[in-house]
Amino acid sequence: YYATSWWQNHPDSRLKRSFERGLGPVAIGLLFAGALAIIESGPISSLMMINLAICTAILYFTKFSPYKLVGSVALVFLALNMIGL
Repeated sequence: YYATSWWQNHPDSRLKRSFERGLGPVAIGLLFAGALAIIESGPISSLMMINLAICTAILYFTKFSPYKLVGSVALVFLALNMIGL
């Protein structure tokens, strides 16, 4: 509780800026490690790679909601599974 209160009450602290700058690369590394673990967890088809490229472009170049994107991709894959693809 004390650490959180201090963190919120000192927005311009040098210590806080140092932590945020130092942990940024760690967070990015963890994101890439998680993505790599998911990619290596199973076989990947060309459809999945196309889906990955399209979703990455949508998220990078637009302000489309990631939650809506996940939901829509899940519905597309459900439909494809229902028709046997």
